Amino acid sequence: SSSCLLYSVRVHGHVLQCDHAVASIPRPPEVPEITLAYSKQSSSITVEFNNVTGATGYILRAMSDVDDFFEETAVNESPGTIQGLDPFTDYTLSVMSVNAGGRSQPSYNYELRTVVTAPQLTTISETNSTINASWPPVEHAAFYSLYIFQTPSTNNLTTYITNQTSFTFDGLSPGTYYCIKATASDQDGRAGDHNRTCQITRKQSERTGQGKGLYPCPPERIWVEEPWPASCRVAFSLSPMADFYMVFVKRDDGIEMNCNTTGAPCPFTCTCGFTYFSTVFAHNPSGSSPWGAVANYTTIPCCPENVTVQLVSTETLEIEWVPVRGADLYETRAEQTEGVIHCNDTSPVCALSDLSCNTWYSVVVTPCSELRGCNVSCQPQQHETAPCTPQIHNLTQASESSITVHYTTPNGPSTNYSVSAVGRMDTHHCHSQSASCELTQLPCGAVFEVVAVASNAVGPSLPSFSVPLETGPCCPSNLSVMQVTQAMSNVTWGPSLGARSYMTALTAPRGHAQCHTMSTHCLMGCLTCGTNYSVNMEAISSTGHVSNCSYSGFSASACCPTHVKLHRMSNHSMRVSWRSSAPPHQNYTVAVSGAGSNHTCTQAPSRRYCDVQNVTVYTCGDVYTVAVAPVNSDGSVVSFCPQRIYAVSCSGNSVGMGKCPDIKGPNCSFFI
Repeated sequence: SSSCLLYSVRVHGHVLQCDHAVASIPRPPEVPEITLAYSKQSSSITVEFNNVTGATGYILRAMSDVDDFFEETAVNESPGTIQGLDPFTDYTLSVMSVNAGGRSQPSYNYELRTVVTAPQLTTISETNSTINASWPPVEHAAFYSLYIFQTPSTNNLTTYITNQTSFTFDGLSPGTYYCIKATASDQDGRAGDHNRTCQITRKQSERTGQGKGLYPCPPERIWVEEPWPASCRVAFSLSPMADFYMVFVKRDDGIEMNCNTTGAPCPFTCTCGFTYFSTVFAHNPSGSSPWGAVANYTTIPCCPENVTVQLVSTETLEIEWVPVRGADLYETRAEQTEGVIHCNDTSPVCALSDLSCNTWYSVVVTPCSELRGCNVSCQPQQHETAPCTPQIHNLTQASESSITVHYTTPNGPSTNYSVSAVGRMDTHHCHSQSASCELTQLPCGAVFEVVAVASNAVGPSLPSFSVPLETGPCCPSNLSVMQVTQAMSNVTWGPSLGARSYMTALTAPRGHAQCHTMSTHCLMGCLTCGTNYSVNMEAISSTGHVSNCSYSGFSASACCPTHVKLHRMSNHSMRVSWRSSAPPHQNYTVAVSGAGSNHTCTQAPSRRYCDVQNVTVYTCGDVYTVAVAPVNSDGSVVSFCPQRIYAVSCSGNSVGMGKCPDIKGPNCSFFI
């Protein structure tokens, strides 16, 4: 039936998700071996075999060439009995072990013949010391065994062997109740079924032949009642001329019971899963009635014991139990308020699939037989399916290294939810019983697959569909700003994990510079000298994720001085003067070279000039190079301030007066 399917496939969008129970189903067990087989009844054979590890039951198989007979019987363990066979017939026997994985291969064949039937005795006591017994010939019988004893005691059992179809027991006590048990044996000496009948010998005062023709008849009707489970009674119609009745009950496994009654129903214990054969003999002083009708009564199948229910996938329950006597079919049901899911099978295992997640089911195994129907008194078990799968709604940024995951909560309040972010190098987790949880300490520049799973005491749900998560790129390390001109700087940094491009900005109240590049350096202009800048960067991934990075501020160097002039002074000295927008405390260094010598000087505090001493005699046409540069707070000298070139002016008859011979460019001036 469809309820026994072990697969369920659910389609969500374009993704297929499959639940299956195959991994939980074991392989079929090993092949057992028949160690012994025997027939004690003409309609059955009992088989003994070795039990196999992992087997939950066994199947006995009997085959015969007579009418192409084929029969299989389920048993729990060794020994097992196959019923419904024909007397004195050859059968080929085999046994198979069974579990949830299926049947094993059949064992090696075992050949055996059933025994012969029992003789049907008719008895009469013609004298007070004898009982005459006769019976029709039994097919294939070589001889007969007769056992006589007094009832209710079975002591002093006397045995007789004969190959005839009649026998006279003598030397008996008058007016005594005797029972005779008879069996037939085949040519191999195997005893078959036994039959028992009882007879009272004549009393001492009775003459020979008295009472002939007054024997009672057996009851016309015999039936079995079961007023309440396991308590049965044999009832029958009364016979004329009967003083009392002997009731015999034989169970299909050979166990016998009897009782003596004057007509009231005879009670006996009837166990589930068995067939009982009942017959009643009427008695009076003349003897026992002949063999009468046989009432067959089959009790309902027993309720399975050791029923195990386990969850083999999120929405499939596997139920296993030990086979029970009398069951031809098992109906397994899982009930809840919305309906019933069931499967019917002859094997002691069932998989109930396509159940609802996070739902309690009442699971019951009901054994059924063709004769008595189903045993509806078996008790159910309560079992819960796995939690329903949560689905992730969205991800929100909680901080630079934290993400809050929001998901559905389709289960009860005691359900736990676990979220995992699985990356190439590591995995991060968070847990909660609410509709969100926060993944913390996530590394920058990483990519994860985020899934959510619900769990409770039953087990985990299927994982949710994954949601991609990309953290922002890492901020570059070792960023440095190098000023290359008074209005231009070169910014460099190291590579960044996860970043494809960079947006670098130098920001100050007096100006702003920015560049966007895929390189790890950037040349930035339009800077203002003597200004403090904040340094910021946006590291941008290929998908547009942005990380904001801040660094130590950058101070542009002091502005280069303007209006630099060189003046001839007395006493072989020169004065260098300049103008500057820098604060008064800004220091400068001055270098003058020319006429074969180099000179330096440092200005006095808050001054914008300094004097160079010990200059050689000025000669018409001499050229001097003058450089004035600010000194940074760390003592370094600004290297990009321009140099000025001056020439000694020639007056009077001096050649080249008023010219800067061999000097090109605007930085050549004359001084006097």
